[in-house]
Amino acid sequence: MAISVTYYVVDGFPQSTWNSGEFVAVVKFWCAWDDRVTFIEEIGTYPDSQYGWGEGPSDALAREIEVRPWPKSRQKGSGTTPDYDWALVTVKYTTRGPRYSGGVLADEWLQPFSMYQRLDHRQLQWSDAAPVLPGDAPRKTFYGLEYVRKVYGADSIPAAAYNMAGYVNNNNVVSLFLGKTFGAGTLLWRPPSVHVRWNTAGAAKMDITYHMVWNPFLWNKHVRAKTGALDTIHDKNGTQVKLYPEGAFTF
Repeated sequence: MAISVTYYVVDGFPQSTWNSGEFVAVVKFWCAWDDRVTFIEEIGTYPDSQYGWGEGPSDALAREIEVRPWPKSRQKGSGTTPDYDWALVTVKYTTRGPRYSGGVLADEWLQPFSMYQRLDHRQLQWSDAAPVLPGDAPRKTFYGLEYVRKVYGADSIPAAAYNMAGYVNNNNVVSLFLGKTFGAGTLLWRPPSVHVRWNTAGAAKMDITYHMVWNPFLWNKHVRAKTGALDTIHDKNGTQVKLYPEGAFTF
């Protein structure tokens, strides 16, 4: 760890456990009381937030930090301003939670998605051969998956978060941890959600959750009622009509 202040590991630590494939470790440090803020900022910042002992994985990160006066430290301050000699810093590392990929702290998952579509009544008839009227055409539920990527601690909100809603990707989107590549034309960008929080230095950080609906049959291809097959649609000049504009997805 490239920590700029002097610190020590308390005797008897680290202490680690494995539980259902997840790694958890607790390390207690002590440092000068006046250095405690610098220490916790640095040990909570990647790559110094990685677990640095051999029995555990380096992708176990410092998730919780607690600071207390060193048990034998004396208080030197007066009034409401505490001033101790030493700080006891307890750091909990775990593999539970988001991980770093290319220097970005992120998480991702797939979740269910569904939508309705009314069937074309012109291709249907009742059991007695009577035509199905427009108001009688049934709706079919289509089930699929939504790819969700959450990025933690961004310094700002990227332009794509504002501008890409309703777009379809024209580039391959490679998942960070799922081992899946989503081909061009298969993801529909939905508006992301943004949560603003403040770090220990008082700087605003953005947690951004991106939502993209996956359609392996391509969003700009449509089912022809006559054939039941997928096809593109065009205007009278032969130019393809894309219901969803296309652009490069960036995060």
